[in-house]
Amino acid sequence: MSVHRPRIGLCLIVIIGALLAGCIRPDEVEQPVATPTLPSAPAVEPLEAPVPTLSSGEPVSPPLAVDPLTLIAQFIQRRGDVPSNITIWTDQRLEPDQLQAFTYSGAAGEPCAGFLLSAVPGTPSDNGAVACAEDLAAGAFAGITLFLTSDGQPYSIVFGQVFDPTVSAITVIYTDGSSASAPPVQGGYVLVTPGIAEVSAIIGVDPAGNTVIPNVPQSAVR
Repeated sequence: MSVHRPRIGLCLIVIIGALLAGCIRPDEVEQPVATPTLPSAPAVEPLEAPVPTLSSGEPVSPPLAVDPLTLIAQFIQRRGDVPSNITIWTDQRLEPDQLQAFTYSGAAGEPCAGFLLSAVPGTPSDNGAVACAEDLAAGAFAGITLFLTSDGQPYSIVFGQVFDPTVSAITVIYTDGSSASAPPVQGGYVLVTPGIAEVSAIIGVDPAGNTVIPNVPQSAVR
């Protein structure tokens, strides 16, 4: 019996080793867990403002600015004259509006002048006046009137034209004793005073300050 014991012991060792090999597993590698993602939203195009349309379905075109000379010619025609040789000699702000002063030749070729105030530049306006020379020998003429800006501010204005080459400035004297002067520009001149200012005299002076026209005649304003 003693002869078989070593074999039995060796078999037990082999069996035990096989069992242990079946129980021991290599370390499992932990697999990364995928993070769930939401489907990307489609890009949203910016909304465009609707285009105004006419009843016919056609798009409405924005108004185009009209040439200033055309607007002034139309204004003069509405004042009953047929202008030619229009010259805009000043174009400036008189808040909140735009003031243009101009000279032109009337229907009979006489020297004329005027001004036009526009709340929206490039659009028609009737806020202005014109006047024409009644006596060419006088060397100058003046128009006097009042107007309101689009926000209701009152102004007094003296405007006209000078055709005496020796006159370098027109001086307006007001009844309160104050005065204002302006040089002729391309023959035209304008003096604007806030409020209601009554005129006492209008004179033309030369570069030395000497009076050349002691009393600039006033023409009818239209």
